[in-house]
Amino acid sequence: MASPSHGYQHNTSATAPTRHPTLWIPDGNCFLLAEDILFRVHRSTLIRSSPFFRDMFALPPPNGVEHDGSSESHPLVLPGVAALDLERMLMIFYPPIPGRVAIRTAAEWLSVLSVARRYLFDEQYNLAVDSLRPLSLPAPDRMRIAREHNILPEWSQGGAVELVLRPESLTVQEVTTIGVEHAVQIFHAREMMSIAPEQCCAACERTDVRLWCDGCQDYSELVPTPRDSQPTSGVGNYAGAIQALREAGVVFINTGRAKTESSS
Repeated sequence: MASPSHGYQHNTSATAPTRHPTLWIPDGNCFLLAEDILFRVHRSTLIRSSPFFRDMFALPPPNGVEHDGSSESHPLVLPGVAALDLERMLMIFYPPIPGRVAIRTAAEWLSVLSVARRYLFDEQYNLAVDSLRPLSLPAPDRMRIAREHNILPEWSQGGAVELVLRPESLTVQEVTTIGVEHAVQIFHAREMMSIAPEQCCAACERTDVRLWCDGCQDYSELVPTPRDSQPTSGVGNYAGAIQALREAGVVFINTGRAKTESSS
């Protein structure tokens, strides 16, 4: 599904912001400004969902001063928030089709995640995390998102294991995505996984052991199993990859239920 962005153009004039074409609710009583885009929504919606806005609007403005967000000429400015991110966040409350969530892609949910975390929309934050979880993304992207946002530890761990166990090495683009430090750790873990441990007798620990081979009908020496012939899945290999990653210096994130800054 295409992004819910409506293709508005940013107004270059700081004194004449542009109204958002759809998130301008006629009976709205709260005016928000992100970049140079104006949004008109209901203050009650923000207060009900965010302790940040609830506390802010509970404070009376100084005498003779208009409350931020009370009018188009005096909007509540949201510094550092991209207009597109705010658009996607507000579309959770004001979907184009009532009762149907218009947000679908990882990029869209990350927009929601960003605004929800900044302004303490706990329920919407958790919705974004839960909606990201089933999405199918390349392993490097899962690792980057998990680490940047400190969410979904299974993405960080599973993505790293996938890169260690697969036959293909990392590409330049994948190194860029996960970062050089993490890429080096992946390379080291792959090297450790490619070297089979030395074989020895379980009883006397001698390494010059020869075993009877039913295929050759003869005694033969044990040799390391070539990496390419090793299976790339299974509990044993997954656990081995985790161990190799830890020995390579990887520290996996360990987070529970997704939380905003207010509840972390």
